[in-house]
Amino acid sequence: MCWSLLTIFLACRPTALPDPVIHEVDPVFAFNGDGETVDILGANFYPQVEISAFTGAVDVDRSFSAWLEGELGGDRVRYPFAGVSIIDDGLLRANLEPGLPPGLYDLVVEGPTGHPGALDDAFTVTDVEATQLILSSDRIVYTLGEEARISIQLVDLGGEEVEVPLEVALVATSATSDQLVYTTEALGELRPTPDSDGIIGTLRGGRAEIGILPDGIGQLRVRVDPWGDSEILGDDLAVTFAPGDDWSVEITLPSDPPPPFVAGQPFTAITSLVDQYGNPVETRQNLTFVTKCSGWVGQQEILGPTELIVTPSFACNNDQILVFAGPQGASEPYTVDAGPADHFQVELPRTSYRAGELLEARIYPEDAHNNRTGWSGEVTLAASSGGLIGTTCSQPFTSYDCEATITVAGDLITISAIGDGGAITGTSAELIVTADPVPGSVEIAVGAQATAGQRTTVEIQPLDAWGNAINAAILGGAAFSISDSLGEATCDHVGYTLADAALFDCVLHTARPDAILSVEILGYGIQADSLPFEVINGALAEVVVTGEAPIEAGQPLELILSGYDLDGNPYLVQSNPQLDLFDDTHSWDLPSIDLGLDGTVAAQGVITVAGSTTLHVLQDGLEIGRSDPITVQPGPTEGLQITPQSPWGWVGDPTDVRTESIDAYGNRTDWGGLVILTSQATLSPPVDVTLVNGVGLGAFTWTEPAFTDTLSADGGGWQGHSPPLAVAQDCGASNPTVDVSFSGRPEALSCLDPFDTTTVTADLSASVQGALPLLGYAAAPVGGIATADLQPQLDVELVGAGVHELAVLVVDTAGCADEGTARAWAGPGGGLPVGPVPLSSTRSTISEFDTVAVNVVGMTDCSGDPASQQELRLWVTGGTLSGLQPTGDGLALALDANGDGTLDIDTNGGIANGTLTLTAWVPSGAAGGSLQLSLIGDNTFPTVEAQQPTGQTSGMISEIVLTFSEPLLGDSVVPANFSVTGPAAVTIDSAILEPSGDVVRLVLDTAVDAGTGAWTVVVSSDVRDMAGNRLAGDWETPATDYTGAFGDVGGTVDAVACTSITPSSGVFRPDGDPGVDSEADRITFELDSALAPAWWVIEITATDGTLVYQDWRVPLGPIDHVTWDGRDKDGYIVANGSYSVQIQPDDGLGNQGPGCELVIWVDNALEPLP
Repeated sequence: MCWSLLTIFLACRPTALPDPVIHEVDPVFAFNGDGETVDILGANFYPQVEISAFTGAVDVDRSFSAWLEGELGGDRVRYPFAGVSIIDDGLLRANLEPGLPPGLYDLVVEGPTGHPGALDDAFTVTDVEATQLILSSDRIVYTLGEEARISIQLVDLGGEEVEVPLEVALVATSATSDQLVYTTEALGELRPTPDSDGIIGTLRGGRAEIGILPDGIGQLRVRVDPWGDSEILGDDLAVTFAPGDDWSVEITLPSDPPPPFVAGQPFTAITSLVDQYGNPVETRQNLTFVTKCSGWVGQQEILGPTELIVTPSFACNNDQILVFAGPQGASEPYTVDAGPADHFQVELPRTSYRAGELLEARIYPEDAHNNRTGWSGEVTLAASSGGLIGTTCSQPFTSYDCEATITVAGDLITISAIGDGGAITGTSAELIVTADPVPGSVEIAVGAQATAGQRTTVEIQPLDAWGNAINAAILGGAAFSISDSLGEATCDHVGYTLADAALFDCVLHTARPDAILSVEILGYGIQADSLPFEVINGALAEVVVTGEAPIEAGQPLELILSGYDLDGNPYLVQSNPQLDLFDDTHSWDLPSIDLGLDGTVAAQGVITVAGSTTLHVLQDGLEIGRSDPITVQPGPTEGLQITPQSPWGWVGDPTDVRTESIDAYGNRTDWGGLVILTSQATLSPPVDVTLVNGVGLGAFTWTEPAFTDTLSADGGGWQGHSPPLAVAQDCGASNPTVDVSFSGRPEALSCLDPFDTTTVTADLSASVQGALPLLGYAAAPVGGIATADLQPQLDVELVGAGVHELAVLVVDTAGCADEGTARAWAGPGGGLPVGPVPLSSTRSTISEFDTVAVNVVGMTDCSGDPASQQELRLWVTGGTLSGLQPTGDGLALALDANGDGTLDIDTNGGIANGTLTLTAWVPSGAAGGSLQLSLIGDNTFPTVEAQQPTGQTSGMISEIVLTFSEPLLGDSVVPANFSVTGPAAVTIDSAILEPSGDVVRLVLDTAVDAGTGAWTVVVSSDVRDMAGNRLAGDWETPATDYTGAFGDVGGTVDAVACTSITPSSGVFRPDGDPGVDSEADRITFELDSALAPAWWVIEITATDGTLVYQDWRVPLGPIDHVTWDGRDKDGYIVANGSYSVQIQPDDGLGNQGPGCELVIWVDNALEPLP
């Protein structure tokens, strides 16, 4: 027999178990970052039981499996649950592993029979984890009858919505409502809560909107929570339902006290808030109330009947209490009366008076709120400044009329009315009382101490008869005369103080303890003296040195230093007594000393360098004194000094050697005698040198090389040695080849120390040997002493910023050598540019109307790093520069962080064929470079520089000579382009162009008599220069004819004087950066003549007499000015140096009057370049 439900016998046909059925799953979603235990609710979750028909053994199979199925990337995928357990036949519990892809999945369960059950779209996996339910509403106040719209959101920790289904419970409560109506279509499976105090529904998509309609006013509180067990947080929200929105305010006046009310005395009204139906509105309202005419404003929070305390200020007949803003409301009209007298209102007819004038005032009694009221009693007046005299008062009506004389001046004076001895008072508005302009006295004030030679401020205050300060500007600064007892005071009127006193700057020159200044007001006979004050010496301006005497080098010398100010007062009051001392030889051994309290000091020092020297006295780097020349004699002879005139010697070539007898300090003495020069390292023949007055010059010739040798000198019992030097020989093709570099660079860069010195290392290790191995190396600054060593790295000391030329030598074991040169740049640190400026351009030519870009690439500092954010000065000999910054002392190129920069050279005509030179440098000379461009083209127009004969001329003329500003085109120099006309007919037989190209001789067919009248010479504008530019006959306009004259023409021409020049020094700098004084880009000449001529003729010549510039300019009048921009007639800036300027007046007929001649200087401050 078989058990059809649960037992399957091996020998019987089993009864099939029913398929599992899934009703729901809890929870219905999971965060893919967490594992989750899931309850699967359904039916037919039976195990399978088998009983053996033979042995009776029982086998129970509880193996249920469950999984999620869904679409992923177009494929059907499944994700099994772990640990599926049967709880009962309607409940399975399984574990979901973390890490599933987000999405909506079907749930499938399969029992022991292998038949599955499924629930579609049963489970959601999300990549965000829901943490909280959020309630929100776009309003917090609704009007009764409106539906409150509440939003529910399911969010994660970041506030992002989580779109998973969640069953939630929403509960709303209101203390004033009997019924709440919920409306929503967004919650699924909607039903009431078990207590019927809210609703339950499924939130899908992470958001739902709920409508709630109460039937009472007041606060509505809403709460949402997950329905069932959940870690998701709930939320609260409160909204308010208000009554009807048309409110008003009822205002009831008191009956005790009843109207009328009194200004300043409070009374109490009752206010209530009601809606449009007259119902009290139990809502707090903070309202502002005002009165219609009594000037009261107040704020009051009302809730139900509320007292409102009103204090009126102004008396009026038809007052009301009104609501200023918000609900409307008004009380019944009432009257406000004035209160008792509290003070006086003082009214004046004017706001300004003069001291001594009669002042009239009207006095009104007023209550505490400025309402006029009745009062009677005695009234008197007083001024805040005092000085009110002769007061009288009367009472024609309820007011009082008073008058008095005011005598004290001031800007903020008030008049007070005093009633009954002070029982009631009042004050007027501020008024101005000015002083009487007629002076009655004067005061003079000086500080307690003045400094000789320096301006000290003096205040002069004139006063009127009442002692008021008069505005000194009324009298003017010229009305005051200031003097002192020594008659040395000089005073300048400089203005006025805020107190209207006259300000003077006075200078006294004699130091003294009790100076007094006197002042007199001219025309009034009024004078006064200042209090005594001290005049102390000024700053130290001069130190007088005395005690100079001839000395021997090394012997002490005592000098007396006496300090004085600019006016010769001893330097007794001392702000800085320290003096710095040095002499011309820099061997004075006392570098600084302080002046004593009496302004003097004895300075004892030693000078070790012979000759004539001067001791210089400095303070803060400025020289303020020097001694007379001091003669320092050499000491006794102590030895000989040998100085080769070359850094090394060459075999067979005589080397000049200077030999001197010297004292202990190296000064040359006057010993004379025979000295023998001997080589210490070679067998070269000795040389006799005769010393005369301590010096002799001989030529030493080495016969063999040495590395290194020393020359010794012996004579008269004295000895001496030269510095070590290399002696080399020229072996022709066997010579080594010298190669020098500096840290891998072909030129050295080095940073100066605080003493303006530096050391560079010349590396000769790349030198190549010749026939024999290398032995030694030497290097020296040109004109200096060499450093020689067996090692190829040699240190050379340099002094000062700039480029230094070096000589280098490499010697082999046979003394064969090669020498070369190199450059070393030294400059300050701090990232400033040092070294050759790398200027480059893509073009080597420029035309007369053109722009060429120039680059600076990789400018370095003294360490070889980029000269970051620094600047270079630039200057060009023609055209202009753009892309630069003005500095006041030259155009500057700003370099970027890499030491790079770009600028343009621009030409705008007015220039002829030549070479443009662009120069770059820094003021210290530590960096420099230049670039040249060939200018192709000619945009200058030829002019006539001279005509002979010209002006008043007599005698027979057979030829006329014309000088032009530049060579002419030969084809244009033909008789047809020239003409001569006058009293008689004449023709030009020939026009001859001289070989120089700029001189034309016009040969007439017959000689003419110049004295017979006016002869005119015309040069056609068809005359051209070599570039084809036509004649500018008026020296300005191209293609114009030139007209000149000679013969019986014109007369005397009035002289012109150069009254001044700017800059006044005569030095200017045409560097493209206009500045002041010598930094000006052009020079201006101011001219003065009795009558204006036809032309000003300006000629500028160089020191060798060459005419570099000529111009003819039409005067603006007899008083005029002309300028020169430093450019020659070809458009190029002239070279630095002095130039002669001659400016003459010309009558237009060739007659010139006396002019002025000046010497000026062009100085572009360029550092010398290598």
